[in-house]
Amino acid sequence: MRPHAPPALPLVSDGSGDDVAGGIGMIANPLISPEGFVTQASAKTAMGDDAALIELCFDQRRYDPALFAAYGIAPPEGLERMALKRQADFLAGRVATALALQTLDLPAHDIRSGSNRAPVWPTGIAGAITHSHGRAASLVTHAPDRLCGIDLERIATGTARDAIYAKCLSPGEGRIARTARDYSPDIAATLIFSAKESIFKALYPRVGRFFGFTAAELRDGLSDHSLHFQITEALHPDVPAGFSLEIAYQVRADHVMTWLAIAAPPAPQPSHNGENFTRHQAHTQGRAG
Repeated sequence: MRPHAPPALPLVSDGSGDDVAGGIGMIANPLISPEGFVTQASAKTAMGDDAALIELCFDQRRYDPALFAAYGIAPPEGLERMALKRQADFLAGRVATALALQTLDLPAHDIRSGSNRAPVWPTGIAGAITHSHGRAASLVTHAPDRLCGIDLERIATGTARDAIYAKCLSPGEGRIARTARDYSPDIAATLIFSAKESIFKALYPRVGRFFGFTAAELRDGLSDHSLHFQITEALHPDVPAGFSLEIAYQVRADHVMTWLAIAAPPAPQPSHNGENFTRHQAHTQGRAG
C-alpha cells in the first residue's frame, strides 16, 4: 500500500525571481527547515505552464530512513542494501519531484527506478532527476511528448577539471572553455560537461543506446543563460546529425545546473518516454535517480 500523501509544501516568494520553500518561519513543517533534512527548495519561474523545475539543498547528516514515510515517498527496493549517501540522494530527488508535481497541481506519484536506475514516469508525465553534493533537482512536465534532461555538477577543479578537458570536450570546446570571457576555465568546462549530461538524459529515451561525449558539440560559445549544441552523428532516425539543442543553465558559487525539455520527435515505439538517467563515467560528479 502506498504511504500517506506527502505534506503540502507551499512555495513562498523570496523576492529574487525564484520561489522558495524553507527557512525558519516560512512554512509550518519541520522537515523543510534549516534544522531538518531539506533546508531549502527553490522553483524556477520561467518554465511555462506545463513544466516545473525544483532545486533543493539537503543535509545528508540529517537523513534517516524514517523520512521516507514522513514525506509519503515509497522507498526504493533494496533500500537497506544502499549506502546512506545513496539513500539520502534518492530521497532528496524524490522530494524535489513531489514539489514539482505539486507546483503543476498534479497528484502525487511514486517514481520508481527501472533499469539502470532510470526514473519510470507515469503515463502523461515526463521528467528527469539529478543530485550532487547536497543538492537535488527535478524537472517535471505534464506534456508527455517532451524529452527532459537535467544535471547538477560541483564546479570541477584540479584533476577532475583536467579529466573533463581530456575526455569530455572536443578541441574546439576546450578552446571555448579556456578563453570564455565571463567564466573561468573551471566553470566553463563544468558547464559544457553538465550540458552534455543533460543531453544524454534527454535523448537516451529516444535513442535507446549509449552514446559518447563527442556526439554533441557546443556551437557559438557560451551565451547568456543558454548553450547551443549540435548533434554530430546520426544517433537515431529521429535524431540525425545536425539536430540542434538549446540548453538552459545556471551558475552558482560552487556548482552549475543545466537542463532542457524539448518536444520529442515522432517515433513508432516511444516505449521509454520520460525515463532519464546519467552516464556512469569516472569523472561524472552528479547522478540521476
